[in-house]
Amino acid sequence: MNKALLDTDTFSESMKGVDRTVVDRGLALSLAGLKSLREEHARTVEPARALAREASGLERRVSDLVNRAYGLTAAEEALMWSTAPPRMPISGPSAVD
Repeated sequence: MNKALLDTDTFSESMKGVDRTVVDRGLALSLAGLKSLREEHARTVEPARALAREASGLERRVSDLVNRAYGLTAAEEALMWSTAPPRMPISGPSAVD
């Protein structure tokens, strides 16, 4: 699980269930440590997640505008997406306002 993709509450909860080997080695987080970790996640990761969502929306918008500029039909666009590489930054067409 990529903890960077989790919201603050889910991240905090996931950190409470620390792996047994970490606990056995005396590295478990205290309540104060969990609180500090939660605050830092909210301060740093949440803004980054918001920017990533915005970037994803902009990528999708640019993709849709390019498809429109080339005058692709729905069938051509569907063909393009069905043959797209698996690591595309966005996943398929969306409606453009």
